[in-house]
Amino acid sequence: MLGPMRITVVIPFRNAEATIERCVERLRSSSRPPDEIVLVDDASEDQGFERLSQIDGLIHIRNLDPRGAAYARNVGAAAGSGDVLLFVDADVLAQPDAIELIERRLEQDPTLGGVFGAYTAHTEPRNFASVYKNLVHHYTHRQSAGPIDTFWAGCGALRREAFQAVGGFDQSFAAASVEDIDLGYRLSAAGIKVEIDPRIQVTHVKRYTLAGLIISDLKFRAVPWTALMVRRRRFTPVLNLKPHNLIAAGLAAAALPVLAALLLLGLWTWAVALLGATLIGWAALNRGLLGFVLRTRGLPFAARFALMHLLSHVYSALGLAVGLLMAALSRPQNSRPA
Repeated sequence: MLGPMRITVVIPFRNAEATIERCVERLRSSSRPPDEIVLVDDASEDQGFERLSQIDGLIHIRNLDPRGAAYARNVGAAAGSGDVLLFVDADVLAQPDAIELIERRLEQDPTLGGVFGAYTAHTEPRNFASVYKNLVHHYTHRQSAGPIDTFWAGCGALRREAFQAVGGFDQSFAAASVEDIDLGYRLSAAGIKVEIDPRIQVTHVKRYTLAGLIISDLKFRAVPWTALMVRRRRFTPVLNLKPHNLIAAGLAAAALPVLAALLLLGLWTWAVALLGATLIGWAALNRGLLGFVLRTRGLPFAARFALMHLLSHVYSALGLAVGLLMAALSRPQNSRPA
């Protein structure tokens, strides 16, 4: 890339009045501010767009009808002029050096098509569900540093030519779910290099409830991710799909019906033995994550974390099964990139 790098930040949002202004101000006060920020309001019903329109130096676009995050990001990318497109969620606060680190990494490796980061270890909401979700994401991305064939639009940058080479985000994703993973698959298939650099960090300010977390993990991650892998005929053991995660989820899910049958039959000794063996095996498979949480959060929190993570593996396995069933029952569909 010749000459100075020009970075355009694209932020899609819908009803983000509580966070969008802080998100923008954090970016503008970075050690390396973006050259332009494109805000795409996807038919919000709050006052976020009106308040942002009073801030000078921003590019404002408003969809009158909701079209989804994928569509909004494509519109924002087309409106910007940067040779690097940095996609940022409206509910994150970038660390001061995040853009500087992105620029430096892309300058260091001209063959690199894109780079994305991770959440910080701490999130603003302090309730258990939010902290749990954040820690899992932070640890998973930190342990996956380097080349990868996926993408994360929470804080992820792509050279414009790489983004355009694969047609941008697939606009058939009407709701925000795995459209960024899909983009990453297509980038990899096109031979475009993408990597995780966990030094690039943003703080997540979204508050999850326990029910909301489970619904989100199932409806917007496990089920559509499984269907996506079937549709793209692509499976790679990265992030949450690393072998130890899949084995742990399968172990936890498979043990439940057997344990229930043993209890119904009154075979208590066998039930206790199965439960103990399952928990030991599951903990061994997750020893890295559980050790990290224990060291950083202490034993009481780590115990609650372990129970929640065990539950997440059970319902994630269910989501995998549902996704496979849906893929089997649906007719093959061709992807429609933007």
